[in-house]
Amino acid sequence: MTAIGRVLIVEQSASVAPLLPLLSEQGLSPVVSNVRDMSPDKVRRSYADVILVGDTADSQDVIRFVQALKNDSFTRDIPVIAVDPGKAADLPARFIRAGFDDVISPPVTTVGMMARLRSLLRMSTLRTELLRRRDTLERFMIDVPAASLGVIGVDNARLLSVGRALSKEMANGLRKGLSVDQVGDAATALTRLTDGNYDATVVFVDAVGLDDALILCADIRANSSLFNLPVILVLDADSADAVQRAYGQRASDVLLAPVRPEDLRNRVVTWVRQQRYRQRLFEASHKSNDKVTVDGLTGLYSHGFARDYLNDLIEYSAARGTTFSVAYFDLPRLPEINRLAGYCAGEHLLRQVGQMLGNMVRAEDLAGRYRGKEFCVILPQTALRPAQIVVDRIIGVISSTEFLVTGGYSVLTIAMAAGLAEYTPGDSSDTLIRRARAAMR
Repeated sequence: MTAIGRVLIVEQSASVAPLLPLLSEQGLSPVVSNVRDMSPDKVRRSYADVILVGDTADSQDVIRFVQALKNDSFTRDIPVIAVDPGKAADLPARFIRAGFDDVISPPVTTVGMMARLRSLLRMSTLRTELLRRRDTLERFMIDVPAASLGVIGVDNARLLSVGRALSKEMANGLRKGLSVDQVGDAATALTRLTDGNYDATVVFVDAVGLDDALILCADIRANSSLFNLPVILVLDADSADAVQRAYGQRASDVLLAPVRPEDLRNRVVTWVRQQRYRQRLFEASHKSNDKVTVDGLTGLYSHGFARDYLNDLIEYSAARGTTFSVAYFDLPRLPEINRLAGYCAGEHLLRQVGQMLGNMVRAEDLAGRYRGKEFCVILPQTALRPAQIVVDRIIGVISSTEFLVTGGYSVLTIAMAAGLAEYTPGDSSDTLIRRARAAMR
């Protein structure tokens, strides 16, 4: 059975056991082991996308294990989470210093743990895609600076705190490498976020109010310049309903007060790093403007680059037993527009649609002009259902957009056909594209 990713569980505990069926439901393949049987080489051969450490009774063994991973060039970028690290007050801080990417302390909620696991899995996906994009570019004889692939930090990151004023201890904790601004209400926050260049925002719901905080989340996700911004909500009570509502409005993360300064900073750092991986991928896409890799009309990746990348992703997925999806798009009205308004008008429309498509896909997705009036989007480590959400959003925006084209052919609204296929073992790039095209409607 294929999965979107692999989770290595080291030292299963009572806090971790309830996750096992949920991981499978989410399309994640869990692998359970113990710390004494693990080494960087075994982790590498497990194809783990993220490592979740449960029972940490012997913290020194766990710390040595993680330090060995972080000192190995092949495993250092795999995100590692500790769950319920024990009663020692200094243990979370020691784990972070040892190289853990996140430490989840009590109270541990299944919903919250899954959200944090998904966030680190996404960061792993972004990192993997950055390396894969580099490898494909180099096959086209385009050098990628090694510095662009290094571990991404959070220096000079900007954070907007919304709600009550930060305590001195909390402010000092957050300001280690972060620049923190403060506003008191959600309306002001949206204005500041729109006008400023922030890497994340933290909303203290006890001061803002849950309804206002959820409206702020919805407004951020509806804003094309902000919809990827990490939004962390700090709730003042352990309310399952409030947590579910927050994630329903696409809050990135939900923490329950009281929150220790180091825990909040760890979460902010994780989300900022994910945001910066996303930006690095977009930068790589925009800088790879060689005519061999980029379609000259639309600015998307070329047919040849997309095919080469797809073959690489198939090989990678076949070795790991993971899956991904391919979306295929067509503009069925283009021949009519070419006939009535001329080919310049048709090319103008293709350019606009291609630019919109490139701006709407996620950072880890690869959008290419496949041929003529047809486009493809490759969605790594994405099963069919979440891929459909991406496709529906693209179709919804393009079908509701009014286009002006060269030649004065009034205002155009266009219907875009789309099809979707998920990789299955044995697929080639030809069979996968063929199934996606056949599914177009």
